[in-house]
Amino acid sequence: MPAKLRSTSVLVYVYTVIMFLIACGMLAHPKAASEIPAECANKKIAFTSARDGTSEIYVMKSDGSEATRLTNNSFYDGEPAWSPDGTQIVFTSDRDGNYEIYVMNSDGSTPMRLTNKSTNDGDAEWAPDGTRIVFASVDGENSDIFMINSDGSGEIRLTDSPGFDGGPVWSPDGNYIAFNSARDGNPELYLIGLDGSMQGRLTNNEVIEGALSWSSSNDQIAFSSTIDGYLEIFVMDSDGSQQTRLTFNKGNSSSPAWSTDGKCIAYVSTTAASSAIYIMTSDGLKQTRLTYDQYSALPAWQP
Repeated sequence: MPAKLRSTSVLVYVYTVIMFLIACGMLAHPKAASEIPAECANKKIAFTSARDGTSEIYVMKSDGSEATRLTNNSFYDGEPAWSPDGTQIVFTSDRDGNYEIYVMNSDGSTPMRLTNKSTNDGDAEWAPDGTRIVFASVDGENSDIFMINSDGSGEIRLTDSPGFDGGPVWSPDGNYIAFNSARDGNPELYLIGLDGSMQGRLTNNEVIEGALSWSSSNDQIAFSSTIDGYLEIFVMDSDGSQQTRLTFNKGNSSSPAWSTDGKCIAYVSTTAASSAIYIMTSDGLKQTRLTYDQYSALPAWQP
């Protein structure tokens, strides 16, 4: 989740749990595989990294090589998400004061501000047809889901619930938006229509669940959960059934991101020393570490 959303009570709770597990020695770093899975080769991943001192956006090959810096300023730039045609990247930045939604070309050129609000905006993601962008807007301890046209016009509020709604992701068919919410007391996953109408609760486990990603086939969702005691990556059917654990690292594994062909999942593994990006095949095998700096996170595959 973006830096600005850490001010919400839900993410403070998540952070506290993670730090407690680290302090108790319960978070172990996943083992890196010896080579990149063939299924995941020859792709590109955008991500957030502080390797050069400030949080910036980079693009690397899916083997971790040739990392290229796209943004370069003294402010926060992060949470990249590709446009469906791969020519643009929407992202979050506080370069103009508070956190807002921006878009730039995929080479980092021509950044343009899309939102201009008194609240903090982030977690942006493009609609599958490229015409709209969904995002979260934080106002104090309250966060809700909004939608705009891809040029920043036509803002529509989709949720209006006390507490935290965030992390929205589009279904590949463009008909639904899944998101995280603490509206019922603890972080769970929900589904709404494009008019904001509630379509159902996807998880109900009374644990921390969030950071979701929809498969390109439209039938599965990857997410992070502490249902087994550690924060790990799971997949489930898009109706919330058949929840299956993919990582068994006894550590903080989060921020899953499905590759556009559905063959691989990138994710973040965090210890007290570092935050690193890994990839694995969609069945949880061949886990491979890609980054080795102190902080890299929030991976997004190029279409």
